[in-house]
Amino acid sequence: MSCRIKYITMITFLALLPLVCAGTYTLGSHQVSFNISEPYNSSAEVALPTFVPEGDSWMYNLEMMPDDDHLIKITVIEFPSNGVSSGDWLKKFENGHLKDMQEWGIGGHKYSTMDFKGYPAYQESFPTQIVSTTKGSAQYPTSHALTYALDEKTVVAIVAIGNDLETPYQDIIDTIEVIGAPVSMG
Repeated sequence: MSCRIKYITMITFLALLPLVCAGTYTLGSHQVSFNISEPYNSSAEVALPTFVPEGDSWMYNLEMMPDDDHLIKITVIEFPSNGVSSGDWLKKFENGHLKDMQEWGIGGHKYSTMDFKGYPAYQESFPTQIVSTTKGSAQYPTSHALTYALDEKTVVAIVAIGNDLETPYQDIIDTIEVIGAPVSMG
């Protein structure tokens, strides 16, 4: 093959690469892929990594917000090499989250622990509401969330928020794949 043909082939490959990788994002040391429709795909933005001192962990977020009323957020939390036990993590998360829901006064909160694609998981939802307390009032839109431990060092959370919840939350749940990102050998 001549050098010119190789050059044209390489340019064609690079031009088509974004089409092949649509819906695949690198969050920390993981690749996250899923299938959803516009306008969510076009509004996807990877936020800056956040260090969380309480858990000695790094949090990586992908946010999709096509308008002011809807949000889908995918979060990958990476713990240090000593990590946490998946079963211990799930129980601590469930207990802490239930305490938060009670303190915030969230009504209609439904939750369960389950297996998600073979991983220990926590799923929850609650309807749109206004909560009034002695500290004031807060409005909460309809919310659906799934949080699961991918392994001893990685937790993945998917949250969909929107008053009418016309979000492709189930599409993400059905098609999400989170794997270790390829390591460059250069």
